[in-house]
Amino acid sequence: MTTLADVLAQGKSERSPEICCIEKDYHPVSMLTSCLWQAKEWTLPWSRFDAVTFSLERESERMELVFSHHQVIVVGENLRRIMDDIRGLKLFCLRDLPATLRAGLVPEAVFITRLEVHILADPKNSLSESVPF
Repeated sequence: MTTLADVLAQGKSERSPEICCIEKDYHPVSMLTSCLWQAKEWTLPWSRFDAVTFSLERESERMELVFSHHQVIVVGENLRRIMDDIRGLKLFCLRDLPATLRAGLVPEAVFITRLEVHILADPKNSLSESVPF
């Protein structure tokens, strides 16, 4: 995975196609990585994915991805374009970027301005006993 620092180190161009807020890839164990700008990185298995909601929030779009123990909140532009990728579990990475980088992308590109990950329940505190079927 190319980091944002790698892309920026290659030099600035007016429209760099390498800077993006999402990445797609296929792996035998599908995971979604959320890279918060200059903060934590979270990797969640798609097998724990429960639901997604999409809504409009003032001038932005908002998505909430709910996993068994986590909620990923995504706010940005053109997010509806990735709904089919989410339904197909094809996304590999979500990344928020500072607004100063928006001008370097095509207007139709998905741009994430805010990305948050919240813990809904601590998986370490779940029942450790086996449950009969």
